[in-house]
Amino acid sequence: MATTDANEEAGGLSFRTPMDAIDTSPRGRDALAALAQFAATLVPQQSALDPLAVARGLAEAAALGAWLSTPELAQLLGMAPGTVRGWGTGHRPRPGFALERRKEGNALWWRVRAEAKAKKRKAEQPA
Repeated sequence: MATTDANEEAGGLSFRTPMDAIDTSPRGRDALAALAQFAATLVPQQSALDPLAVARGLAEAAALGAWLSTPELAQLLGMAPGTVRGWGTGHRPRPGFALERRKEGNALWWRVRAEAKAKKRKAEQPA
């Protein structure tokens, strides 16, 4: 009795999944484990990220007076461009910084402004 392939029964359509292509022999599993371990080294761990990176980026952009595109600002803030696109002039992405929005043609541009620091009041001393 001749065996039929699932592809023949389905009229030539393939129902194979990417998992079907994985070598599940011990050698294949070792290679897959090594690849997964290597891939993990390419992704920075959360603890390795600089918690001040956004603040420094905003401060640097403000100091330069640079205009950033929506994707550039979104990348700096770690947000989606669609989120940033919905903001207007005066939006404060973080305390101490305000944004100026400018539209030129189809492009949105953003300038970061450092807000003036509030002066500390001296505590009144008892008389």
